[in-house]
Order: sequence, then C-alpha cells, then structure tokens
Amino acid sequence: VKLLELLDKKDREISEIEAELPPSSVVKKDISCPPELKGRVVRTLAEELKDEEVELIDGIKVYHGDSWALVLPDPVRPVIDLFAEAESEKLARKMLSDYTKRIDEIIG
Repeated sequence: VKLLELLDKKDREISEIEAELPPSSVVKKDISCPPELKGRVVRTLAEELKDEEVELIDGIKVYHGDSWALVLPDPVRPVIDLFAEAESEKLARKMLSDYTKRIDEIIG
C-alpha cells in the first residue's frame, strides 16, 4: 500500500518503473547429491571461490558483476539446488552449466 501511495505522489505507473529495470533471467537446476557429500561440495566450493565475492548464508552465493550463482544444499532432499541470475537466459544457463560441472567433479 505504501508503494502505491508513493507512486501516486510521483504520478508514475508501476509499468513505467518496471520498464526502467534492467533485464534479468533466473534459472534453477537440481543436482542429485548424496546427503553425506553436501558438506564436501560446500566446503570445496568455498575454498575454490575464496578470492571471489561470495555470501556464505545457507549455501554459497557467488557474484559475477551484475550476475550471481547460488549453490544451496536442500535440507531434506538428496539434491543441491543451483540458481543463476544474469541479464539473459543464455548467460544464466551458461553459469548453471559451469557450476554443474564443478559440483559434479566434487561429487565424483
């Protein structure tokens, strides 16, 4: 409601503001991973990416300029959820592919 009030004061439509936002695409992939290897995946990636801009909250979020990838071990299912956001779906899928290869190498 507050957002609508602010928009009304600025005499702007939500669609106008949305049109000004940069394009982005978020894609997701589940990678099968035995529960006992999830910790190894996170620790190995954290070590490999120690010189990168990362957030270590619940998983590993790696920033690549305006894009990012998130490696998130699922707490219940035997999978690692992998997300990527980039300015295009093609670039986001490329990041998914790159991180999938890294994770597959760690899992063995």
